[in-house]
Amino acid sequence: MVLSHFHVVVIEISLIIICTCLKLSNAFYSPAPITVTHALRLETFTVLSVHKKKVEEVSMNRRKAFTMSFVRLIVGGSSPLITNPAFAANLTPGKTLVEYEIGPQIGNSEASPSRQFDNSNVIFSQDYYYKFGTAPPWIEPDSTEFPKTMPFTLSQKRYDSLKKYGTRVSSAGYYLENVVKDAISSGDYANKLSDPNTDPSYCLRPMGLLANSFLASENTGTTNELFLARWYINEISLDMNDIRMSESKDIAIKSYKNANKAYNSYLSLMNRLITSKVGDKFGYI
Repeated sequence: MVLSHFHVVVIEISLIIICTCLKLSNAFYSPAPITVTHALRLETFTVLSVHKKKVEEVSMNRRKAFTMSFVRLIVGGSSPLITNPAFAANLTPGKTLVEYEIGPQIGNSEASPSRQFDNSNVIFSQDYYYKFGTAPPWIEPDSTEFPKTMPFTLSQKRYDSLKKYGTRVSSAGYYLENVVKDAISSGDYANKLSDPNTDPSYCLRPMGLLANSFLASENTGTTNELFLARWYINEISLDMNDIRMSESKDIAIKSYKNANKAYNSYLSLMNRLITSKVGDKFGYI
C-alpha cells in the first residue's frame, strides 16, 4: 500500500496526539512520590518494587488500548488511509465484527470475482455479502434445503406483487437465455451487451421489488432471506459485466453459466412462496 505525503502527515499528527495523551494519562495515573525513612527502606523496598511493576503494566496496557482504539477507528470508519482488505478481515461491509474469514468468494468459489470488497459496485448494496461477508451457495430448482425456513408475508401482498412484477421477472430469464447467449455466441459480447446497472432490459430492479414484497413486511423488516435474494440479483449484474469485460469466450461462458445459476437460485426462493392462491410458479432456465 502506497501512502501519499498528505496521508503520511495525517498519520504523524495522529501519532503525536496519541503520544501526548499517553504522557498526560501516565502523569494522571502515576502514584504520588512516597517518602521512606532509612529505617523502613529495607522493609518497603519489595512492596515498592512490586507496585512500580504494576504501574508499568497498567501503563503498557493503556498504550495498547489507545493503539487498538486508533486502529479500529481507522478501519471501521471511512478513512482513505487504509484500503487493504486484509485490515478488515473480520469486518463485514455492513460493519459487523465476525469470527470467520470473509470475502466475496468465501463460501462459493463461483461467485463473481469482480465484486468489490466493500460491496460498492452492486445494485442492491445491502445483500447477503453486506451482512455476513461471505457468499451463499447456489439453490437448486425447487430445493428447500437452503434456507431452511421462509418468512411469512400475506398472500394478498404476494399476489399483487406477482401480478405487477411477474412478467418482468420472467423477461429477465428470457433476456439471459436469448440476448446474452446470442451475444456470447457471436463473440461480440463486449459491444452487444450493455451495462446491467443502467439498462432496464435486464429487469433486475423489478426482481428486487418482487423480493421485497415476498420476503419482508412491516413486522419482519429486512430478513436474511431478502438479503439472500438480493445477493443472487447482484450476482447476475456482476456476471454480466464480467462477460462484457471477458478476455476470452471461455471466460464469458463461465460467467454466463454462473448468472443462470444465480437467476435459478432467485426463482427457487420466489417459487417457495408462490402457492395456488398467489399464482403460477416461475419456470427455470
